[in-house]
Amino acid sequence: MINRNAHIDTSNRSGFFFSPRPDHRVHNSYINSFYYHLTQKADVLNQHNKVMGRSTELLKYAFKAKVLVLNWPEDIVHLRFGWLQAICFNLCVLLVKARGGKIIWICHNRKSHAKGKPLLSKWNRNFFKHIADKIIVHSKDAIEVLKEVRSKVVFVPHPRYERIKMDSITNPNTHQALIWGNITPYKGLEAFINDYKKSESNFPVKILGKGNPEYVAQLKEKAAGTNIHIQNTRLTAQELQEEFNKCSVIVLPYKKTDTFSSGALIHSLNAHKIILGPRVGNFIDLAETGACIAYQNNKELFELLDRMIHDSAFYQEQLENVRTNMDQYYKLNTWENMIEQVLNSIETTKEFALVKRPMNMASLKNQI
Repeated sequence: MINRNAHIDTSNRSGFFFSPRPDHRVHNSYINSFYYHLTQKADVLNQHNKVMGRSTELLKYAFKAKVLVLNWPEDIVHLRFGWLQAICFNLCVLLVKARGGKIIWICHNRKSHAKGKPLLSKWNRNFFKHIADKIIVHSKDAIEVLKEVRSKVVFVPHPRYERIKMDSITNPNTHQALIWGNITPYKGLEAFINDYKKSESNFPVKILGKGNPEYVAQLKEKAAGTNIHIQNTRLTAQELQEEFNKCSVIVLPYKKTDTFSSGALIHSLNAHKIILGPRVGNFIDLAETGACIAYQNNKELFELLDRMIHDSAFYQEQLENVRTNMDQYYKLNTWENMIEQVLNSIETTKEFALVKRPMNMASLKNQI
């Protein structure tokens, strides 16, 4: 039974447990950056030990941890022996809670991106929604979805990633749209390809990323005969930078039903190119600051792309606008600021505010 009156002093920022920790076998920029900056501000119990299974590691520290900082704990059910791992992990979470510890859940997605086990996945998500003391989200859109537990929810803009040097950013001689990142169903690529063909578009599109070979083959078959080129490859940081330099616009056509916060969007800010994404999650927030452009549907997306390709003055105007606002977002939303906000959230619900630099979509539409 959880003792609601139990309390552990967290003011000295000791006794933190971070999960999952960085693993050299799987590169995740968010986890790497979050973990590093947290260890600069707080004592992380599992900082120096060998990386082990998530449930096993939490079991080791369940009697010592004061604060659990959890990323994607709802997806543990999709691991090997997932139901068993989830039971073990969740029991340890309950133990920490019963001891008076705090649970911070970083809620990244509207729903799990993993396939299968929908009922178990939904149950596990609800468990963390109700057991967490604070839920950190990177989009205001998520606040509305989590309105049932609104008092727990703290909005913190997604922090920046390492910036590409300005002297490496070039303007391409020819227009090309780039779609990059993991090639998975929630990225909305099937609908993009179908609507590209319906719109009779012919501008070049390059889709780069790693995906299931069978799924990528299906997309290539759909795109056959068009000017869409798909490569199933995992890009290095240098290769991604080169692709950023070649493109004139970045498109991230996520499904609206799946997304709260796009890490690819934040990475793409470093390209200093126009970014187009759907009106969902942190695309809405960044569009409000003028750092990207959010569209309502694919019809509007293709109208924007067509105008940018055929009207160089319009393209340059939008490019200069987003670059200025990207710089502002970059200055404001550091990892140091995010860590302070996460730590402060244990005792308070103060929120960072995005700098408002609205992009007038109405006037933008009138120009199309």
